[in-house]
Amino acid sequence: MSRPPGHRERKKERTRRTIALAARELFLSKGFDETTVDEVADASGVSRRTVFRYFPTKESMVFPERGERIDRFQELMLHELARSNDPREAVRRTSLQMVAVFEESVEELLAQHELVSVVPGLEIVDATFDKAWEATLVMALTSRIKEGTEEAMYARLRAGALIGVIRAGFNEWFQSGATLDLMHIAEEAMIMVLGPRPTDEEER
Repeated sequence: MSRPPGHRERKKERTRRTIALAARELFLSKGFDETTVDEVADASGVSRRTVFRYFPTKESMVFPERGERIDRFQELMLHELARSNDPREAVRRTSLQMVAVFEESVEELLAQHELVSVVPGLEIVDATFDKAWEATLVMALTSRIKEGTEEAMYARLRAGALIGVIRAGFNEWFQSGATLDLMHIAEEAMIMVLGPRPTDEEER
C-alpha cells in the first residue's frame, strides 16, 4: 500500500489547488486571454515563479487534474486487464470507475467546458488529452491480439468509436448543466461500442 502523503506533500497539493481555483475564477470572470499570470499569482497569494512551478502554461491551469487522471486511468486499466479474461470488460470497468471520479468534480468540469467552448486554443489542448485516453484504450483492446491483423485494426476502431461516443455523452451532460445521470450515459455508451455486459458465467 502507498504511504499517506506527508506534511510537505499536503502543503504542495493545497498550494496547487489554490492556484488552480484562483485561475479558474479569474478565467471565468475576466476571460482567459485577458487574465495574466501575475494576476493569478496575486489572487493565489504566491509568486509568479511559484505559479510556473506548478503550472508551466496558462492552459495547464484550466486542466489541473487531467495528467493525474490519465495516469490513474492507465493504472486502473492495467489492474483490470490482469484480473479479466476479456479486455473489453477491463475497458468497461475502468471507464466506469473513472466516470465515478469525474462525478466528484462537477464544478471543475463545467468550468472547463465553458472555457473550452469560448477559447479556441483550449479546444486544441483538450483534444490532445483525448488522444492520451484513446491510446490507453487501444493498448487494452489490443493487449491479447497479434499486431498487424484485421482483428487488431477493428480493436483500434473500437477504441476510437468509444472515445467519440463518450465525448458525445459528456457534451449531452454539459448541455444539461450536469443534471443528467452521467453514469447511466457512460454505461449506455459502453453497450453501444462494447456490447452488453456479460453475465458472471460468460465472463468466467
